[in-house]
Amino acid sequence: MSVEAAWSTIEHLGERAVLIGTEEPRSLGRALSLVAPADLEIVVGLASVLILGDAPVDRAVVDELVAAARVGAQASRHREHRIEVVLDGADLDEACRRTGLAAPEVARSLEEPSFEVATVGFAPGFGYLTGLGGPLAELERRPTPRSRVPKGSLAVAAGYTALYPEATPGGWWLLGRTSQTLFDQRDANPSLLQPGDTVRLEVVHELGAGIARPRRAALAPPLGVSPVLMTEEAPPGCSVVDDGRRGFSGVGVPRGGAFDSDRAQLVRRLLGDAPGAIELVAGGLVLRALEETVVAGIDLELELDGRVIPSGMPVGIRAGSVVRVVGIVGPRGYLGVRGGPLIHAVLGSMGTDQLSFVGPGLLAPGDTLGATRERSALHGSVDHGAFGSAGELRVLRGPHVERLRAGSTLDGMALVVREPSNRVGLRLEALGDPLLLEPSELASFPVVTGAVQVPPDGRPVILGPDHATLGGYPVVGCVIGADLAKLGRLAPGDQVRFSEVDLDEARRAWFDHEVALAASVGPRVAHLEDG
Repeated sequence: MSVEAAWSTIEHLGERAVLIGTEEPRSLGRALSLVAPADLEIVVGLASVLILGDAPVDRAVVDELVAAARVGAQASRHREHRIEVVLDGADLDEACRRTGLAAPEVARSLEEPSFEVATVGFAPGFGYLTGLGGPLAELERRPTPRSRVPKGSLAVAAGYTALYPEATPGGWWLLGRTSQTLFDQRDANPSLLQPGDTVRLEVVHELGAGIARPRRAALAPPLGVSPVLMTEEAPPGCSVVDDGRRGFSGVGVPRGGAFDSDRAQLVRRLLGDAPGAIELVAGGLVLRALEETVVAGIDLELELDGRVIPSGMPVGIRAGSVVRVVGIVGPRGYLGVRGGPLIHAVLGSMGTDQLSFVGPGLLAPGDTLGATRERSALHGSVDHGAFGSAGELRVLRGPHVERLRAGSTLDGMALVVREPSNRVGLRLEALGDPLLLEPSELASFPVVTGAVQVPPDGRPVILGPDHATLGGYPVVGCVIGADLAKLGRLAPGDQVRFSEVDLDEARRAWFDHEVALAASVGPRVAHLEDG
């Protein structure tokens, strides 16, 4: 692979990510993963590779990585997998009628190729396998997708073959199934398939039992960490959040993290840089203190043993006290505890992805939350007023903006948030003329939080922290990093306006935003009396 042949285009997806168009995505992605520093993730698409960072990514760094990848490509390796399948899928008979193949011919069509994993995404561990030939490769996606495809399903569509690691929606033709474990979040390398791997399918008459998934255990602190809070009641969608996952976007697991990262960061800093917080979208959480600790909330109506707790201020509580979240102010709020809340992490994070549900799980009665015994200095108060309004979202132009028809533009566009909107994405409706796109096909490519996708109906969707890692709709813009937390403060019915900025403005806004966050926390206090 020459440096000149490594890419055809290099475009920013926001200021923190760069999308490289290439004819050799698997070899380039594998080579980049060997030379990229730990703070950058490499995600492979069908005709592109994404370099994703936590902070603005400089083009010069990208050029250096691609140049270094030329050497790394020679050392890359792939694995070979043999996977047993049974052909008893719900669509097998109809697929035979449409292709003119008999069942034994379908079996040969699946056993003869050596499939290659083009990319992993859509869902954690979901591999797009190339190499399908003959009439099966001519089957397009089903006209009406299923709301639920069973776990382990063997499916084909649009020239690809796939095995579903978990039950998800899907529009592919179901030909059979496997009992092979394709994704195991308990494993440090959770995905069986990686881009560039090869797969041989073996058609059998009966499958082994596979590995049963353990039932949900109560959430608890890691070994050696004291439990400080017991969950007595928990509303739907209530979860522990932290800085999110790193290093698993390439196998279909998004970074996640707090939706309103501003509020979550502020409540954590208020409590002496706590490792996490609890994100809530409704009232009803009831926690009982198991020992003396300190809590604080932002955008929550809190009570401690029936007394109101001021928002944005740490309050000491005694063992046996009850903290109750009566309500939230806005679409979500955050509750923090000094030194916590700590539960067993999964793939490096305590958060739970609410699209695929990778993670420890949502909070439920009986769960315990831990905290370290380190008495870090607290802050007296926090001012989150500067991080309030989400009425304006600054955006960078996206890689497919040229697909907008003449007269359609994001800049100055007014929209309203509509249902359903959640951590996976915000659905929007234009208050004026809709966005119009020139019809065209796109190979699935890596996407990021804040990407503004435009489906055929012209109604934009802004991807949230639990988005699928690959997308096929055009991305015409990306919300800049400084405004990403605003997405967590938008609810159905809220109005918002897009404002286009350039890359330099986005980078300046990023650093200004970090300074403003640091300045919003009051001075440290040495002690805090029990409330």
